Amino acid sequence: PLRTKLLTAAASNAASELLSYRLAGVPGGPAALLRQCAIGAALTGLVHKWYALIEEAFASWPSSAVRTIAAKTALQMTILEPVLVAIYIAAKRTLSGQRGVLPAIRAQVAKLTVAAWSVWGPAAVVQYRFVPVDYRNFVSNVLNLAYTVYLITTTTPERPGSAP
Repeated sequence: PLRTKLLTAAASNAASELLSYRLAGVPGGPAALLRQCAIGAALTGLVHKWYALIEEAFASWPSSAVRTIAAKTALQMTILEPVLVAIYIAAKRTLSGQRGVLPAIRAQVAKLTVAAWSVWGPAAVVQYRFVPVDYRNFVSNVLNLAYTVYLITTTTPERPGSAP
């Protein structure tokens, strides 16, 4: 159920936030932890809807055919991924009280979308071929643990006095 997916996403994002403190020295605290949980749950809700819509749109296509998997993956990479990246950047900056949301999106969306393709492209192929739709969010949340550490470290401003 959606509630379980959202709770799993919040837990996975909390773990990513804590790992980013430990492994990359990203500054944080309770507010950052809660922010990351909220962002993760919100994005998971969108991805949950995406999977339902994509399955409905391709209902008449043979589900295991290469062209079906390729089409679903291409749509996810070109439509969903840039949207998720933009929402992540906007939500993180807004919930952190930072200004300059649009310039930050313009500066980072291409780089982070290409990075997303390297993780979520292969993951989408595997998921669209082998993972039942009800389990895709869970599989995504497991992969997202490491990917979100990357996002957190990439989108967190440098602390004053830290090395570039």
